[in-house]
Amino acid sequence: MTEQRRSYAGECVYVGVDVHKETYTVPCVCHKQLVKTATVQAEPASLAASVRRWFPGATLASAYEAGFSAFVLHRALTQAGISNIVVNPASLAVAANAKVKTDRRDSKRLAVDLADGRLRGISVPTEEEARARLLPRTRAQLVEHRATLARQSKATLHQFGLIAPSRPGIGEVVARPVATALGDMTRFANERALCSDTGLTPSAYASGAAGRRGPLSRQGSSRGRHLLIETAWRAFPYDAVLQTMFERIAATRGKKRAIVAIARRLIGRIRACFRQGTMYAVGTLT
Repeated sequence: MTEQRRSYAGECVYVGVDVHKETYTVPCVCHKQLVKTATVQAEPASLAASVRRWFPGATLASAYEAGFSAFVLHRALTQAGISNIVVNPASLAVAANAKVKTDRRDSKRLAVDLADGRLRGISVPTEEEARARLLPRTRAQLVEHRATLARQSKATLHQFGLIAPSRPGIGEVVARPVATALGDMTRFANERALCSDTGLTPSAYASGAAGRRGPLSRQGSSRGRHLLIETAWRAFPYDAVLQTMFERIAATRGKKRAIVAIARRLIGRIRACFRQGTMYAVGTLT
């Protein structure tokens, strides 16, 4: 006798995807029960079609961690009518006693957390925005490849006094990758949301009534965050407002926390310029 297949029509099925170059590990949860686990080839369109085939008539939601594969899988899933979010790995809670880490455990946790509403997706750029980011990102990679040799050569020349000191400038090379990393500024409801997206806010840990603040969350674009910190180091000596702020914070909390605060102030100024349609001005209080 042929076993009757369970119907998922009208049910909500939550899918976690652990992404690798060759395969996807895909556990599926319905009513907080694991109803299917599969390992399939890493082909986005094929996975989307398979999930649809496994659960005909169901409302489908999925999640995977941001990583090397970027957003190709996200677009394939959403085009197939599956509600998908891409999750920043730094935002995922880790159990204190979790000493075993496997692809199946990771992806099952994604599915369960998604079903419980504990996951928050990052902002996914459009394909046009992704293409705009490609040029500065490629340039940054090329610069990184040559940086080691350049530093070694300059260090040798400095030893013999063959390079005069110069003051670095900040211009379009920094502005363009920061702009493409931030994307549409209107999506940020306030300055705190903007700082959170750049990873310049501290992470938070809470257990019961106790809570504490940890290191930077490091969400969003690492390249954009690096450039903002670098810009902060170069900007505050030439801006009296920023210099006063830096010295006040550094005196009690250290230089590293002070420079992060300067970077947050800079990104706040940039947001104000976008909102007001004005040029950046040195020495502004906002």
